Amino acid sequence: MVVASSLLDVLHETCSVFNLDDKRIRELAKSDIGKKSSVNSMLDVFVIAAKSLVEEDPDYSYVASRLLLYKLKLGLGIESVDDYKNYFRTVYFRLGVSNDILDERFSRFDIGTLSNAIDPDRDYLFDYIGIRTLEDRYFLRGKDKTIFELPQMMWMRVAMGVSLNETNPTDSALAVYNELSTFHYCHSTPTLFNALLKRPQLSSCFGLQAQDSIEGIFDSYKESAQLQKYAGGVAQDWSLVRASGAYIKGVNGESSGVIPYLKIANDTAVSVHQAGKRNGAVVVSLANWHLDFEEFLDAKKNRGDDRRRLHDINTAGWISDLFMERVIKDDDWTLFSPDEVPGLHEAQGKDFESLYKRFENQAASGKIRSKKVKAKDLWKKQLSMLFETGHPWVIFKEAHNLRNQNKHAGTIASSNLCTEISLHSSDKETFVCNLASLNLSRFIGKDGLLWDDIAATIKVAVRALDNVIDINFYPSDKAKLANQTHRP
Repeated sequence: MVVASSLLDVLHETCSVFNLDDKRIRELAKSDIGKKSSVNSMLDVFVIAAKSLVEEDPDYSYVASRLLLYKLKLGLGIESVDDYKNYFRTVYFRLGVSNDILDERFSRFDIGTLSNAIDPDRDYLFDYIGIRTLEDRYFLRGKDKTIFELPQMMWMRVAMGVSLNETNPTDSALAVYNELSTFHYCHSTPTLFNALLKRPQLSSCFGLQAQDSIEGIFDSYKESAQLQKYAGGVAQDWSLVRASGAYIKGVNGESSGVIPYLKIANDTAVSVHQAGKRNGAVVVSLANWHLDFEEFLDAKKNRGDDRRRLHDINTAGWISDLFMERVIKDDDWTLFSPDEVPGLHEAQGKDFESLYKRFENQAASGKIRSKKVKAKDLWKKQLSMLFETGHPWVIFKEAHNLRNQNKHAGTIASSNLCTEISLHSSDKETFVCNLASLNLSRFIGKDGLLWDDIAATIKVAVRALDNVIDINFYPSDKAKLANQTHRP
């Protein structure tokens, strides 16, 4: 009864903070409370009751959050601020080591100083969805699947994980923790998953280029699976793989084209979970001059041959300025197999236009295989598929490459899953995105944005992201080479 009374006290105090009436929750829960014998069951009832009132007043989301936090703390035997800090100082690291999870380089930090800096009240900044998401996906669990982490412990773990290579790691971790725990900025999901773990894959997205050979194609599957295993999203550029009907030297046969190989990429993404916590995420890209592009447009349909459908990954069509000019002029557009148009995929701007027209002349004289279509008809079909299935995404090649800060290193021919990161990839390099997000809502003052505060936060965040590149565990050598060379 003592614990139950404490629960009701927590409910009453929480509602009082937001000027809400806890009687409304008790009334909703009344029919169930008498049937529940455990405190956890009672908490579940109160959480559900609070959630049901969110539409009437959004602050009930914070009531539900505090009740869920109370349940999580009880599960760890934490009933006070001192308990919270002492748990982090002792039990947390002991469990991390015994479950073979934490990188034992945490001994480089002054754990006492970090424990004292933890502010449990910052847990209350989360609404219900925030805490529930952390509980479901982000908090560390032991081998028995039991959670042994709370929000401030997670923030401190991440801060330590991106400070491992600092000369004064404790000071760095404190600076990062204070920014993260007050929601000024946040690292990306893989960093939250893997910071301070034994395999700290901390980067968000990767982009690889499938090569035009059986070895190259299956190497891309292997690399993609490794990247997804450690929580990376993967972009795959397939524009170099020859089209269906193309000649295969050595076996005197014809290629089956790119679509069957994309189906294997799709099934690989389904099979490999990101850090065991969410499904693999992949986007496959194809240039719209590729002979298989018309069939590529149909790949997300729910009808047709299921062996040639990509139900579980995303698709993106790479569009050139030259193509859009042909659409406007209602001219023809020529499709090629990439093995017969060397250099076209890497070319951009005027160079692309000149090379493309040269190959069109060769096709007109019968020297290379091609297919003519009306540019406007192909564009209409792509837009129709976009409305019908949401795919393929429309990505403009020249717009990306005009803004390419690494023009000397290569052409951009694919982007990450959110399409806000565009970097080059090749047979030697797999591009890597190292991401964090500013929360601008935390920088609003009376007279507008607090620019000095933004600058201070950016300084901490960029230093941490730069550390990510060096601390990172790289699932592939190509990713390591690209990330450490270009440091994006």
